[in-house]
Amino acid sequence: MANEKQIKELKEKVAALVQNKFGGDWYRGFNFYAVKNGGSAAVEKEDLEAMLEDAGVGSWLTRGAWADGIIGELDKNKDKSISWEEFEALLQGSDSGAKK
Repeated sequence: MANEKQIKELKEKVAALVQNKFGGDWYRGFNFYAVKNGGSAAVEKEDLEAMLEDAGVGSWLTRGAWADGIIGELDKNKDKSISWEEFEALLQGSDSGAKK
């Protein structure tokens, strides 16, 4: 998907977005994007692209590739979306302070 520098930048920008827009509440941020486009309780590609845009990641040309790569890494049940459980597993062990 991306090199180490790009992954670090992605994590920093998304963490800043969650801090600034949702007071650091990862669950609230996740749910905001999960239902943004009338979706379910999971983040789909279009939702993820909106989140990446808000976080300042990539450009309109590259966000689709970023979203595909992220979903490919996190989507353990292969339903082409990211559930809270799949997302939370990523946050475990990080200093993000995921709240539910």
